[in-house]
Amino acid sequence: MGNILLLGGTGAIGSQAAIKLSHMGHSVYVTSRSSKISLPEGVSLLTGNALDDTFVKASISSITQGLDAIVDFMVYPTEHFQKRVRLLIDSTAHYIFLSSGRVYAQSDTPLVETSPRLLDIASDPQYLLTDEYALAKARQEDILCALNEHNWTIIRPYITFGDGRLQLGTLEAQIWLWRALHGLPVALPAVIMDKFTTMTSSYDVGSIIATLVGNEEAHGEVFNVATEEARTWTDIANIYRTVIPLDISPIPATRFTTFMHNNAQVFYDRALNRRFSTKKVSDLIGGWEYQGLHKTLSMTLSNTISNLDISPDLRGNAAMDALTKSHSGLGSGSISNQLHYFVRKHPRLQAITQTIRGGRD
Repeated sequence: MGNILLLGGTGAIGSQAAIKLSHMGHSVYVTSRSSKISLPEGVSLLTGNALDDTFVKASISSITQGLDAIVDFMVYPTEHFQKRVRLLIDSTAHYIFLSSGRVYAQSDTPLVETSPRLLDIASDPQYLLTDEYALAKARQEDILCALNEHNWTIIRPYITFGDGRLQLGTLEAQIWLWRALHGLPVALPAVIMDKFTTMTSSYDVGSIIATLVGNEEAHGEVFNVATEEARTWTDIANIYRTVIPLDISPIPATRFTTFMHNNAQVFYDRALNRRFSTKKVSDLIGGWEYQGLHKTLSMTLSNTISNLDISPDLRGNAAMDALTKSHSGLGSGSISNQLHYFVRKHPRLQAITQTIRGGRD
């Protein structure tokens, strides 16, 4: 058994990986900016910002017996990752990098680890000039692959869900679920509704990552970690409807992105069919049990409603109010709340405020 460091491992996947690794007998350390984070028994907290290189160096040094593995959940600008990668690779026997299934381009067949990526075939020069999430992850994969050392593993999960973490299209629970629970309509881009997607339990993804830790056969390899069961977004909405009422308003994608400011996520991901082959990882770990999306997703939604207080995303709901011509009542309270709500509900005002802020920088 060894010492395992999870950088930024307090999210849905990281929490499950920490539990599994701890149960396997490893000494698990997790970084978080919050000292109040709740961690599983036996998991140690290292409080600080894991994007700060000084903090990460100190965290690595504090584990005196050395690190057997680092599992990296952080989202880096590519330039930052380029500067940090040597520290990560040299500090452990096994470095696991969390990439994403979003790196892939459109495919009419199930995506395998060698399928074309957006970075390799996208033709939009403006998009390629950005370091948008899918492009950044692909570039960082390339940085790892170019190293002489191969004590790394690249994991490509896709959309994951767990208690409190439930997605609908590009929307998180703090928008769509909060609105559903309050009888408010939810806008989604019409173009995504018949597209196939994959959603995987964070328990499954975290458990598979934990199983790969320390496995030398995984060194220098890339793995899809997502269920092969694919459903359309209409199907996903209907699964949610077995638990709660859900009123969806399909609208033009360009109108949706004008308010939500997520063009790349819509047009370069959710508007593409996403089916995955997980044969490679299944063959390595000897297969994995999967209970089916309808059962696990509806159960997670029920648990979330029963056990958690869903706090609304003020700005996201302001945009939703504008898109659906509804009124959530969130644009009240403090003057600051009213201002944030009003600006997000009017994209032209938001563009002006962003220009003003940019001029001050």
